Amino acid sequence: MGNGMVILAAQLPVPPSTNSANKRNRYGGVYKDLAVVEFRTNVYNILHNYEKALDKRLFGIHRLDYLNWAAVANNAQAYKLRTKTALAMRTRWRIIAHVFVNEDRRDTDNCIKELQDAIFKALEVNDKCVSDVSLALIVNRDVEPHTEVVIREAPDVWKPGTLLEYVRLEMHLGESYEGDRSLDRAG
Repeated sequence: MGNGMVILAAQLPVPPSTNSANKRNRYGGVYKDLAVVEFRTNVYNILHNYEKALDKRLFGIHRLDYLNWAAVANNAQAYKLRTKTALAMRTRWRIIAHVFVNEDRRDTDNCIKELQDAIFKALEVNDKCVSDVSLALIVNRDVEPHTEVVIREAPDVWKPGTLLEYVRLEMHLGESYEGDRSLDRAG
């Protein structure tokens, strides 16, 4: 899970479902569901107030372990400006999130949109700096539902076609894919 400076490490609430995030009123207008508003408020409070809070028990199991405000400010500024210097200063970020739930009742990809939006709204950074997302939905009835999140700089290591080349090499070496070897026929 290494590679790249850590920007944020936190234990946050489980995000609400993206499928139920937007509601329509009887006049056709769209508004955010109350669960989304509460989630975003909670994430904002954890990211902005956890370090200053005298009584950490107010946050329950949720906590902020690390937040690099300097890196956040630099990236926010670099994405606002359009100069050559600012373009060179932009960094891409990778989100690694493990969502712990008590029952398997949601899609894995249903979690990332609201989580990403809440974090980046609280940090006041445009989320277009995210280039890589790793998400795991973990069903565990022994822990209180929560989300463990790490955001770090993402190295620019992938070039077009390298992912399939990596899989072909892996299959050629026999490390994986015991069954169908259809990619071998393509190369």
